[in-house]
Amino acid sequence: MPTDTGHAHDAAAAHALDSAGADGGAWSLPLSFGQSRLWFLDRVGQAGVAYNLPAVFRLRGDVDAGALRRALGGIMARHEVLRTTIGVEDGEGVQLVHETFPLPWSMETVRGADAVRERVRRELHAPFDLSRGPLWRALLLDAGGGEHVLVLTLHHLVTDGWSMGVLFRELEALYAAERAGEDAELPELPIQYGDYAVWQRERLRGDVLERELAYWRERLAGVDGGAEVAPDRPRPAQSSQAGAEVELPVSREVADALRRIGREEQATSFMVLLAAFQALLARYTGREDVIVGTPVAGRTHEDVHGLIGFFVNTVVLRTDLGGAPSFREAVRRARRAALGAYEHQEVPFEKLVETLHPERDAGRNPLFQAMFAMHGGAGAPLGLAGVEVEPIDQKLETTAFDLAASLTEEGDGLGIVLTYATELFERATAERLAGHLALLLREVAKDPDRPLAELELLTGDDRRRVLHDWNRTDAPETGPLCIHTLFEAAVERAPDATAAVFQGESISYAELNRRANRLAHALRARGVGPEVAVGISVERSPEMLAGVLGILKAGGAYVPLDPGYPPERLRFMLADSGAALLLTQARLVARLPEHAAEVMLLDGADAAAGGWDEGNPRSGVRPENLAYVIYTSGSTGRPKGALMAHRGAVNVAHTLTAVFGVRAHSRMLQFPPLSFDASVSELVMAWAAGAALVLAPREELLPGPGLARLLRDERITHVTVPPSALAVMDPEAFPHLHSITATGERLPPAVVERWTTADRHIFNGYGPTEVTVGATVHRCEGPYDGSIPIGRPFLNTRVYLLARPCAPCRRGCRGRSSWRAWAFRAATCTARGSRPSASSPIPSPPSPAGGCTARGTGRGGCRPASWTSWGAWTSR
Repeated sequence: MPTDTGHAHDAAAAHALDSAGADGGAWSLPLSFGQSRLWFLDRVGQAGVAYNLPAVFRLRGDVDAGALRRALGGIMARHEVLRTTIGVEDGEGVQLVHETFPLPWSMETVRGADAVRERVRRELHAPFDLSRGPLWRALLLDAGGGEHVLVLTLHHLVTDGWSMGVLFRELEALYAAERAGEDAELPELPIQYGDYAVWQRERLRGDVLERELAYWRERLAGVDGGAEVAPDRPRPAQSSQAGAEVELPVSREVADALRRIGREEQATSFMVLLAAFQALLARYTGREDVIVGTPVAGRTHEDVHGLIGFFVNTVVLRTDLGGAPSFREAVRRARRAALGAYEHQEVPFEKLVETLHPERDAGRNPLFQAMFAMHGGAGAPLGLAGVEVEPIDQKLETTAFDLAASLTEEGDGLGIVLTYATELFERATAERLAGHLALLLREVAKDPDRPLAELELLTGDDRRRVLHDWNRTDAPETGPLCIHTLFEAAVERAPDATAAVFQGESISYAELNRRANRLAHALRARGVGPEVAVGISVERSPEMLAGVLGILKAGGAYVPLDPGYPPERLRFMLADSGAALLLTQARLVARLPEHAAEVMLLDGADAAAGGWDEGNPRSGVRPENLAYVIYTSGSTGRPKGALMAHRGAVNVAHTLTAVFGVRAHSRMLQFPPLSFDASVSELVMAWAAGAALVLAPREELLPGPGLARLLRDERITHVTVPPSALAVMDPEAFPHLHSITATGERLPPAVVERWTTADRHIFNGYGPTEVTVGATVHRCEGPYDGSIPIGRPFLNTRVYLLARPCAPCRRGCRGRSSWRAWAFRAATCTARGSRPSASSPIPSPPSPAGGCTARGTGRGGCRPASWTSWGAWTSR
């Protein structure tokens, strides 16, 4: 570290120049690494006023404005950085240190508390011109009645938190000296900030830099942006840095317990609270690899201790919370991470980013999105002789990060301030996150040896809301309780009503019932009954409906086998399901793989031969018997069959006919293939309401003109389609379309806004195959800033997001792996199991209904302020 102030100045003497607004000449010096980053952000418009550091004080008593002004002038004379502006040489930013510079001082008279607050707000939010300067300013407001307000605003380029303490101490000493007519006894500064910048640039090169960077390359290998809490709104392309704060105190007993844990683990309070904050982020993000940033003073040499300037550096703290650690173990890991970072803190954050080349975008910070800092008590930062000084806390309402937690030791307690980006998060989300941090601190203070995964961050109100209020869906089971009896009830009500439409031909409910009954009797003669699986491989047609109904009426369970599937997949499904009988169409027989099942043709003489009875058969099937087996891809790529009972499908029918407004006069497009579970909801809704199902060949259902023509010409009122199909059609072309259910893809808010009218609604839902088509549904009413909720549970359905079995998550969480957040649906509608390897039911959390089982869906989720949205698949 150079100790001769002429060292840097002499080296830069050739660059002396004049600067607008300055008195006398100026010389150029390199920017420190930290200054370079802030200068770059300012150049690209990403700095705003987020880097304005304020200090505001209420002064009561005999304020000597002249002495105060001269004292500030003395500080400006001592510290060259306060006479610095930023210039450009050869495309690079440089410090322009001015020999003299006008003191940025002003005085105003303002009356009224509101007027004073507004003037202070405007002062703190006024941007700095880095090229013209000054980069700090002082405003003294005469508020009347012997009261003044002193407003100091400094750009982060020339100051940091430590520097503000230096500024206050020197202001106190110089003001007292000015009042007394004496010279202040301040120690001579061994160097200036410019000397430090030159030294830093010279030191951090070659072997020294490479040795330090080697540590960080290894430490941060594979970093992908840190733990990012799911926002409430879409992330903008470029951050406005608008922010707000939430405050939360921590009691003395909790603070004492946390300090005791720190002593036992040889960890500072910072390390203990870091472990807690990272544990909370792990819960919210579902990540075990948790990364945050934290500021360090950056004053590793005693020569800079008394300087004003931008020395603070940001280091990255990466903690692995895998393996279900206790909080005590988490503290040990956080301690190791912090000590390693401190040992290698000399590498500027800017140099780290330059070396690691993380993926960049203007809406995110590189390497991490959450900041963690801890400060000592506020104390009395400024004292002025003969004046009562009261700090006025100022919230700049800005933040450079998604989230920043600042913990302050206040006497025997702790204070938490959570700063959040308002363009990403609702205040309710930030308040909830701060509350969960306080709850986590209370829990770990009581039992630091308890695994973090077992901590339940639910208040009593949260628990009641999640377990009971949100899941208040019990409804009596009335009417038919099997799929085919829904259909038979519709036949009884209106036998001549249209049941199906295919290529201009209509079939009544009575006729479809006769066809299905003949087939059912034929199937029963072949041994089909309850719990017997029957394969069905057909194209969309009336034969498909008769086949499904015939199997169900015979008491069997249909196994849809899409003719378009690869032969190997069809062969596996036939063998795995145990289907000894296969219904198909003559034109498809040659496309089927080799198999052992008996083939029965739906479009030939097989189904009608033998003079089979046309009356409804009595199969003895019950609601809990198997109705269908649908094969999904399976997490390993091997098809996996979900075994679904009648009761669940009927429950879906009762829920969705009411929600979607399906009536007897409705016309529903049968869009998904029979092998997709969404087809079940279309069938049961139509048959429950006595509505018409419109079928069409596969090619007419492809998104585009063909599908649009079908919707228009057939006067479709209800349709289930992927959002991408809607994107290529004109919403105004379908005056009859009343209800659209989005499925298979994430529903963009723009699609909702474009298609919703006073007479047309779009519904978003969620439901894996294993829970009978759906678990939740949401009527989209918008407008939506972010993801669209998946809605409320179906009738007789309870949906839980669990941190672990039987432990509900609080709102806002996301999880996977050992801290996985699972969605569970406990209802009459869950799968009885799956083939080839049935999973075991999991006890659901306590509920008034009692006795239900639940099944994990294998999806990670996030529970926002209202209702629920799911994230991506998580590994089991």
